[in-house]
Amino acid sequence: MFLSADPDRPAPTAAAPSAASEPSPPAPVPAIDGRAATIRAEERIRMKTVLTSAHFAGREQVAVEMLDSNLTAERIVSMLAKAPRREAANAMLAGLAATPNPDLGPGYEASGSGSANPDVIWDRARASNLADITPERPKA
Repeated sequence: MFLSADPDRPAPTAAAPSAASEPSPPAPVPAIDGRAATIRAEERIRMKTVLTSAHFAGREQVAVEMLDSNLTAERIVSMLAKAPRREAANAMLAGLAATPNPDLGPGYEASGSGSANPDVIWDRARASNLADITPERPKA
C-alpha cells in the first residue's frame, strides 16, 4: 500500500493487470482425424477379442503382456489356448515339489517303480490330468 502525502487524497492503488498480461485461453484441441479414430477402434476390438476369449481366464497376466506387443488378437488367443492355466501350473509345481529328486549317481539303473525311475515320474505327471501341458517324454 502506498502512502499519500496529502491526507485528503487517497493513496494510489496498484494498477490492474493489463489485458496483454493475462494468459490466453488454450487453443482448441483438433478433432481426431479419421485414421487415428480407425486405429483406436481397431485396438479396442483387438483388446476385446482377447479379453473375452474363452482362453483368457487363468492366463490374465500372460494375455496382458501379449497385448503389449504387435501380435494380432487371433495369434494371442491361439497362444493362450496352449498356455497352462494358473491353476494347472500351480498344481504341476506342487506335484514337482512333492516328488523327491531321483538319485542318478554312479551305477544308476532305470528299473523298479520307485521315485528314482524317470518312467514312473513321467507316468505320474501324465496321470494327474496335466497331459495337455506335460511334454512328451524324449525317446532314448
